[in-house]
Amino acid sequence: MAEHDPHMEVATYALGMQAPDERAAFEQHLSGCAPCRAELAELEPAVGLLRHAAPADSPPPSLQARTMLAIEREAAEAAEPARERPRRRRTWLPRLALAGAAAAAIAAAGLTGLRVGEERQAGSSRSTRD
Repeated sequence: MAEHDPHMEVATYALGMQAPDERAAFEQHLSGCAPCRAELAELEPAVGLLRHAAPADSPPPSLQARTMLAIEREAAEAAEPARERPRRRRTWLPRLALAGAAAAAIAAAGLTGLRVGEERQAGSSRSTRD
């Protein structure tokens, strides 16, 4: 079992949070420990300011219950193995291919139309020359 370290009790003593028997034991330690007395002297101004602070207030029971439920739910979710998100299908790739094919078809139709137009024009100019 680990030995009790009274040096860790300075703050709880300063705040008056010890049971009477613990307080008496710490005061006995304090009488012979200059580092603990120095630390206690450093804490006393802060403890004095705490006396002027607003009194502690408890949240409504319903808020406490909802908060604890949310914490438990989050802890349970964190403990679950990570779930994979469903992979989204790449719908842009077929659409891009379709758009490319449509553009190619339009370009081919345009070029065909140009050739037909040129041939007609060439045919009509031959017939006028003849």
